[in-house]
Amino acid sequence: MNSSQLKLKVLTPLFRSLPIGLKGKSRLARYLFNAALKHHDISIVARDGARYLVPSLTEPIGFYLLIDGIYEKSAIDFIIKILPPRGTFLDIGANIGVFAVTVAKSFKNPACVVAIEASPKVATYLHKNIKANDLKNVKIFELAATDIDNSTVAFYEPPDDHFGMGSIAPQFHNSPIRVMTKTIDTLLNELKVSQVDVIKVDVEGYESIVFKGARDILSKPKAPIIIFEFCDWAEDRAQNLEIGDAQRILVEFGYKIWRLNDILNQKKPLNHIVEHGSDTLIAIKSN
Repeated sequence: MNSSQLKLKVLTPLFRSLPIGLKGKSRLARYLFNAALKHHDISIVARDGARYLVPSLTEPIGFYLLIDGIYEKSAIDFIIKILPPRGTFLDIGANIGVFAVTVAKSFKNPACVVAIEASPKVATYLHKNIKANDLKNVKIFELAATDIDNSTVAFYEPPDDHFGMGSIAPQFHNSPIRVMTKTIDTLLNELKVSQVDVIKVDVEGYESIVFKGARDILSKPKAPIIIFEFCDWAEDRAQNLEIGDAQRILVEFGYKIWRLNDILNQKKPLNHIVEHGSDTLIAIKSN
């Protein structure tokens, strides 16, 4: 065991004992771990015992899995709370599987989890993490969920230290690869899934084209609850789209939208389209 590995082994339990979000915690961890964060393909055991192979610890997903034992705890806790036993959860932009694995492990009567990841490189880790946790209730699809069926789209793979940022938008001065596309409605029809309870979407500013390809499921009276990422710069660089389009589409389908922290604190939904900053948003269809 080298000094970096020893440092990870000794200090990780200490950081996990500190409250999530504690001021200065992440800065101190980055300073103390330093060189250890530059290693690639690190195995991490999360708080719930889930095992992950992570491409890099410098990227937020890997870093917070390391120091907190969970990534985006509030969002994951919310999904687990609202998803019924044997419910169906769609993880669109599943990345290495932190949402899919945690949700799939959380139920005595397992939920059905459909994990969609466009990046072939990142999907390799997703497959390994599902297998490492012996999850039989997760189905993985390597494709880009868009509003166009059975086509291909240019996709820009991220470097390992930004592995959470694969995108249809040009980035990192990379040459694009081609990935298959499919609409959510078509995929669900192929799977013979008629009811979806919760959808999580994080696709680097292209959430609106995911929703455009999910018109059938969003039109249902018992439409899924949606948790999705809003980031102004990601939506601004998304080609042929406007900032806030994802929210506008959901409002057209009869959804009301909250910031995650607002709904957790029982505050009222938003009365406007968010166009600045970044946040996790929750959409629930009005009855």
